[in-house]
Amino acid sequence: MALDRTWYNSLIDDDGSGLTGSVWDKADVDALMDAIDTEFANRVEGIHKNACKLSNSITVSWGSGVWASMGWGTEHFDPIPMHNPNEPAIYLAGPGVYYADAQCTWPESNAGWRGMGLIFNGALIQPPGYQFVQPFVNGLAVGVTQRMSTLIQVTGGLATMEMQLYQNSGVPQNIPPGLAHINVFRVN
Repeated sequence: MALDRTWYNSLIDDDGSGLTGSVWDKADVDALMDAIDTEFANRVEGIHKNACKLSNSITVSWGSGVWASMGWGTEHFDPIPMHNPNEPAIYLAGPGVYYADAQCTWPESNAGWRGMGLIFNGALIQPPGYQFVQPFVNGLAVGVTQRMSTLIQVTGGLATMEMQLYQNSGVPQNIPPGLAHINVFRVN
């Protein structure tokens, strides 16, 4: 399938004088990139048909003893797309099985527990064997990376998923940019 050439057909060749022809500006280059992006997204097959890889682009802060939803401002891969920038929801389009792999690197602390979970259509899910972690060893603060992977069965139409984080250190918690990630893709 050829790229849409509407933007290309509107260009005028230069006659060599430097006085005629179309000048390429950001709008023209953007139109070319949009056409390529659209064609790429339409051709993506297999497990990448419905897939995204996201990370937080801003510091996320919240109080102790509560769950907080992550906003995803950095798209490493999201051709369909499955989310809107800086919103917590990831949209799972249609019936199928989806694999979700979430990760958070917690800053150093010597108090409390840390946890994560996925919210699927409003309900918290945590895989069997999942445990909360403490970001300290023998009273010494250390950073800790927590990871959670699970399969999610979507039986109806559009479903939503969010990654949430929990902490009870007694003080507000900050997750700096790039320390929370999620990968989601459809496996069938």
